[in-house]
Amino acid sequence: NKNTSFSVLSLFSGCGGFSLGFSAAGFHVKGFLEINRAVRKIYKDNFPHSRELGSDIEQVCQSTLLGLAGELGPVDVLIGGPPCQGFSLSGKRRVDDQRNTLFKHYLRFVDSLRPKLAILENVRLLTSMKNQLGGLIKEDILHEFSAHGYSVRLFEVNAKDYGIPQHRERVLFVAVRNDLDSEPS
Repeated sequence: NKNTSFSVLSLFSGCGGFSLGFSAAGFHVKGFLEINRAVRKIYKDNFPHSRELGSDIEQVCQSTLLGLAGELGPVDVLIGGPPCQGFSLSGKRRVDDQRNTLFKHYLRFVDSLRPKLAILENVRLLTSMKNQLGGLIKEDILHEFSAHGYSVRLFEVNAKDYGIPQHRERVLFVAVRNDLDSEPS
């Protein structure tokens, strides 16, 4: 429903599964960012009214972010699922995998757009992954959200507990902007 009063912006969008859920809940998907060209085309086919914001999140400069904040207007929710290969058992789980720090670029969008909510999704095994200093990446993410002015909680979920016919464990970082005086749930 394009006339909804709630909006969402999607980063690391893939072909739009996360956006589809928000769209089905009545949110207007204002824009998206996806690095894979072929997948970007699928996303555009799935969400033709959503603005393409770029491809490589690492290449979106601060002036572009500030421009987007002015052009897009208020964004209620920022969603995204950075690449999971660095955390997953199907990957190599290397602490020096550059993809493991892409959440920091997600937080640049949080800083510039100041959404009411920010939801970061990944594989559950992210919770046991260490950073290059030996600390847990989940603690880095929780700390960074707090430092950016958000109250944040981590939730471990399994799709099978929500009627999906597969065992699919995920971790969700749900962050609420501090001035809203509400706790993530």
